[in-house]
Amino acid sequence: MLPQDVGLKAIADLDKSLDEFSALLEAKDKQEVPIKQQEALGYVGQVEEAMVKGFPYKVPTQYANLPQLKVHTLFALLERGCMCSGVLLRARRR
Repeated sequence: MLPQDVGLKAIADLDKSLDEFSALLEAKDKQEVPIKQQEALGYVGQVEEAMVKGFPYKVPTQYANLPQLKVHTLFALLERGCMCSGVLLRARRR
């Protein structure tokens, strides 16, 4: 599947998920709201990934076999000191 097709499907899924999210908000279903919120954010991530044409940096060969986080947003969150799942993340400044 082409990235454009993946992105378009994710947008359609996001639209449906947001409709369901709105219904949960109106019903004041406090247990289902965070679950649907995470689902919607997953679709947003898929749309963002489909928009990326490639990673702007080359990974050195000695590290190519290791897991790689190729997300610019992660650095922005770390740089600001973001509270994620009850853990405060901070970037080291050199």
